[in-house]
Amino acid sequence: MKLRLILSLFISFMITSCGCNDDGFESFELNSFEKNVIPFDNNTNIEFIDNNSQTTDAIISEKVTDSFDLNSSDDESCFTSLVEYSECTYEFGNSDKIYYVRIAKRKFNYTDFFIYSDSQEYYTIQDLETENLELELTDISIDGFDYTQVFHLTSNNPETEFESIIYSTQNGIEFIKYRNGNHIRINE
Repeated sequence: MKLRLILSLFISFMITSCGCNDDGFESFELNSFEKNVIPFDNNTNIEFIDNNSQTTDAIISEKVTDSFDLNSSDDESCFTSLVEYSECTYEFGNSDKIYYVRIAKRKFNYTDFFIYSDSQEYYTIQDLETENLELELTDISIDGFDYTQVFHLTSNNPETEFESIIYSTQNGIEFIKYRNGNHIRINE
C-alpha cells in the first residue's frame, strides 16, 4: 500500500513538473503611424518610368496585417511574445522577382522596416534601433529628384540589384536606384 502511494506521488510529481514554468504573455503592436506606413488597402497598379523614359508597371498587393509568436520555435517555453506586422508585395513588369515590404514590431517594442526579395536581397534603414519609426523620415535628393519625409533604404551587400530605395507613406516605393546607375521612379 505504501509503495503504491509513493509510486502515485512520484508519477504525479513527474507529470506536473514536466509542464512549463515560464507562463506569460506580452504583445508588441504597431502604433497608429506604423499601421499606415504601407498605404495599400487594395491591390494596386502603379506605373514607373526609368531614366530612358521607358515605363513599366508594378502590381502591388493589398496590405496584410497579422501577428506571430516570437517564441513559437522554443519547445521548452510556454511564454508567448506576440508581435504585429504588416506586409505587401511588389511585382515589377521588368523583373521576375517579388519584393516584400514589411514593417514589424520585435522584442522590446523596437520596429523593423525593410524590403526584401524572394532571392534574399534585403534593404533596410541603416542602424535602425527605434521604437518610433516616424523619427526615421528624412528629406533626400537623389539623381536630380527631391523627396521629403521619406524613408531611405539601402543594402550593405554590394551584390544586391538596387543601391537605394526611396519609400513614402503616401505612395510606397517612389524611387529605386540600381547599382548600375539607372533608376526607376513613379510616373507622375
